[in-house]
Amino acid sequence: MIRNTLWLLTEQPQRWRPVATMAIALLLLGAAPVLAADPDNLPALREQALVAANADRDEHGLAPLELTEPLNQAAQAHARDMLARNYFAHESPDGRNVQDRYREHGGPEGRVVAENLAQCTGCPAEIDAARIEALQEGWMNSPGHRENLLTPELDQFGYGIAVEGDRLVAVQTFSGPSRSPGQAEGQPARPVSQDEAGALVLELVNAARGQRGLPELAASDVLDAVAGAVLPEPGVESAMPADDLGTALPAEERERWAALALSSAGCSGCGAKLDAADADWFSRQWLDGAETGQVLLSPDMTHLGFAAKANGSGGKSAVTVLGRLRTDR
Repeated sequence: MIRNTLWLLTEQPQRWRPVATMAIALLLLGAAPVLAADPDNLPALREQALVAANADRDEHGLAPLELTEPLNQAAQAHARDMLARNYFAHESPDGRNVQDRYREHGGPEGRVVAENLAQCTGCPAEIDAARIEALQEGWMNSPGHRENLLTPELDQFGYGIAVEGDRLVAVQTFSGPSRSPGQAEGQPARPVSQDEAGALVLELVNAARGQRGLPELAASDVLDAVAGAVLPEPGVESAMPADDLGTALPAEERERWAALALSSAGCSGCGAKLDAADADWFSRQWLDGAETGQVLLSPDMTHLGFAAKANGSGGKSAVTVLGRLRTDR
């Protein structure tokens, strides 16, 4: 009788907190493996792995994962690399991680990525449906791996598996838009329109101004349009310099405003759609910032405009424009 050892390792997506990593040892029984490269039936094994993962998600009322090539390729490349260079970790010896591998194989920017790893020594050489089920069971019995498998905000899946000598490694990869950084764990999403998000930002900013005895800002359709004109695409840091904001005003409005100021913010892996929690998060970033907070809490400003955009893949950007109307006209 030969003892087989299966090691599991998980890397969870960064949801505005440090990545958690854990290792767990499980014991299984079986026969010694023989040398093998990528399994000939790899496409079928991936489909079986997807079915197993989605069966567990379905039991918990979660939407199914979708198999995608960037995640498949990233997973298989990591499985091969761990065998070739004899290591077992989320980070390769040259410092590349699951995010790097996903991007290298065509994964889009803005999505969070997570990874589950398993390593088995002395496992049966044949990689069949039973082996896939055993690996899935091991991951589901481990809290960290289970969390990746049952994270609602992850919606895509990849799988890699390879054997060399008496060693088998398997890799599950996941990606998704995740959720708003302002959305608490377990809090349901509340999608909002850009206008609704702007109204929430104005409410939150005015609440902060009220605590300091400052006059409320008024909403401004004109400044909303300016914010929309200078709003960067998600993932692009630049926005129009404050000195050039006047050029975004309609010609007939330029003489009406004495001052304009801009604040911008962005995030990745923060949900597919604009959410009410985004309004809170963007507002907090600006109010807590040394320079942006000074602008939002300036007693001289009179009006606020807002624009935001979500790209559907987890990237979001937002801009608020503060203005002061002239009083000498």
